[in-house]
Amino acid sequence: MNNFFNVLVDLANELDHNQAHRLADTITNQIKTASEDYDHEYDMVRNEMETAKRAIGDIEDVVGDEGEGNLMAWVQSKITNAVEMLDGVSDYLKSEHKTASDKNKGKKLNKPFRTPGGPKKFSVYVKNDKGNIIKVNFGDPNMRIKDNIPGRRKNFRARHNCDNPGSKTKARYWSCRQWSNSKSDI
Repeated sequence: MNNFFNVLVDLANELDHNQAHRLADTITNQIKTASEDYDHEYDMVRNEMETAKRAIGDIEDVVGDEGEGNLMAWVQSKITNAVEMLDGVSDYLKSEHKTASDKNKGKKLNKPFRTPGGPKKFSVYVKNDKGNIIKVNFGDPNMRIKDNIPGRRKNFRARHNCDNPGSKTKARYWSCRQWSNSKSDI
């Protein structure tokens, strides 16, 4: 089976060398798909990008760098649509690679603050296990913390298992901290 793959690779390289790009791409894609440890999405994108680069080169050869000429309207339309699609994908991928840490750089860590009009009563910036700075929201905006009443504090802490509050990246940790015996930080 491995020998068969080598023959197909040689054939794809020869076709590519003889300008039969589409056929070479098809064979290369089939070889990669047949292998066990293959990341289909990334290699498909890389393969399509190579095909797009070749197509752009072919278009540049026809259109040239200078001068004027007549292109059919549908050609211009197809090129415009393709550019808009590629530009949209590029913007999406760039925005996905921005981390929460990029947005939250320079924030005070481990200092809860009130969030009027926010989804919760309080928020706090903390570092997670990966080293990124994240925002943790906690507390019901429609309720008061009545931690000065021992019975309420005891019931809240029992209900939320505050003896084992978990990670600082969880709302339970910060809620339990607000309901501790010490006076609230906020």
